[in-house]
Amino acid sequence: MVNDVSADNKEATYIKIANFPGLYRHTRSGRYYGAKKLRGKRRECSLRTTDRKIAERRLRDWMRNLTAVDHGLERMTLRELIIGVKRHKTGTFFYVPIYPALKVLLVRLC
Repeated sequence: MVNDVSADNKEATYIKIANFPGLYRHTRSGRYYGAKKLRGKRRECSLRTTDRKIAERRLRDWMRNLTAVDHGLERMTLRELIIGVKRHKTGTFFYVPIYPALKVLLVRLC
């Protein structure tokens, strides 16, 4: 992401912002993006603004929420997850973030 060079115009696509680690600006749109390496994987997020001060605040909030753990979902059993998915299919609101491989397994079980 950092200073990616596009093939047609030889200009850096993302510019690293000085004095603020993890903050980048897209050269064409002017939008700000955040990037952070967490547990060996690079996480990236659009901060949905062209204003630097707003981007800095949103980046701090995003980085703070990256390490937050939802303890309710962390302790959920497979049985509770399957019941939640069945309720979701019947129209009762129940949200659980599902990984694609787990989604295939749940579809087969339900």
